[in-house]
Amino acid sequence: MFENTKKFCDSFLTLGVPGVDLAVYKDGECILRYMNGYSDLENKVKTSGKERYNIYSCSKIITCFN
Repeated sequence: MFENTKKFCDSFLTLGVPGVDLAVYKDGECILRYMNGYSDLENKVKTSGKERYNIYSCSKIITCFN
């Protein structure tokens, strides 16, 4: 399940994005949590899911479906 979504996320890594972290919620429950790549590319620290992100106004592009 969600294999195409994971492949889509991984495609960003081939474009030079150091890491991806995705969470999908439905009815208040996390139905997918996927991460890959690095949270610290320089020191080769893999994304763990415990990172804090400074997203500022890029959160304006987040879309929620009902």
